[in-house]
Amino acid sequence: MTLSLTNLVAPLFAQPTTWLVGPVASTYKTNETMTVYSLKNLFEVDSSGNATTNPLGTSGPFVLQVDNEQILCSTTNHDNKVYIYSSAQGNGRGYNGTTIKKHETGGYGSNQVSVVATSVQGGTVASSTVTLTSGTAVQNTASTSATYYVGITGGTAGTVAVAIGSTSAASTIIVPATANNAVASQTLSIRVPSNWYIKVTTSIATINASTVIVTASI
Repeated sequence: MTLSLTNLVAPLFAQPTTWLVGPVASTYKTNETMTVYSLKNLFEVDSSGNATTNPLGTSGPFVLQVDNEQILCSTTNHDNKVYIYSSAQGNGRGYNGTTIKKHETGGYGSNQVSVVATSVQGGTVASSTVTLTSGTAVQNTASTSATYYVGITGGTAGTVAVAIGSTSAASTIIVPATANNAVASQTLSIRVPSNWYIKVTTSIATINASTVIVTASI
């Protein structure tokens, strides 16, 4: 796949490894997740690759290697569930030119899952949940830009449009509304500058507020 993010840095130290406690399919599935034994003691790195105290996924996407496949992930529940990245540009399976494969449940000491790279902490703003209402602009009040992970559940002939802007008019179109572009459930990744607005407008499709995550980014 060609999807690529620039705010990712490889750790300069050996992070603990973990393993899958359930299989991962050979192809991407809508709203795909994977469950590992534990995410404890897995942390983000700073811009130099050194360890921070931020749990993995606090500031944005990260890359895990599962067997020989690299997978771009969007966030975690900070326990053992990992959400695989998906946006209008593509999904996180087969990241960095690796081959998508089915992965079976691993076991203790297998080193099956390891951290390849993490987002760099861009400030002290913690991840939070934001409720978006169709057609209503919401301002990013953080002192840094932020990445909004907007979950969309589609419907028959569902459409979704996303715009940002320096005023609540949000006139810069990021995702245009096209026929059926929200039929399949998806997660849109939208970066919004500090004090700018984001407006998501849907027809038939539903915005899943529980998956609208705002994380500080540089």
